[in-house]
Amino acid sequence: MKRLIVVMLFAFISVVLPRNFYSQVPDNKNIVQDTTKHKTKLYGYIFTKLGRINTRSEGLEYYIQLENYKEIHINKKAALFHDDETLNKFVGKKVKIEGEFNGTVIVYKTIVEDNRLGM
Repeated sequence: MKRLIVVMLFAFISVVLPRNFYSQVPDNKNIVQDTTKHKTKLYGYIFTKLGRINTRSEGLEYYIQLENYKEIHINKKAALFHDDETLNKFVGKKVKIEGEFNGTVIVYKTIVEDNRLGM
């Protein structure tokens, strides 16, 4: 009985937990993570979508599209219905964003235009 419980616990730890953990991190060669400080660098293309349509808080939502076509939401530093002046300058451009990434949303600290070749 004890052996069965140990085997089941080992299977859960080695199979289920890593699958759920790694499914939240995009598999892109252009993501560099520093796990000690929870900082991330993302390289991609900035674009917007209109969010919360037909509400009083209707406004732009900012996203970065990675080379593998995954879209990651960027947390803007403005009210829901206002545009983020910093991000607006980079819409339609290839950029490098540094910030904290939690698996679905990045909170940017710095954003600069990416002038790398082959991007």
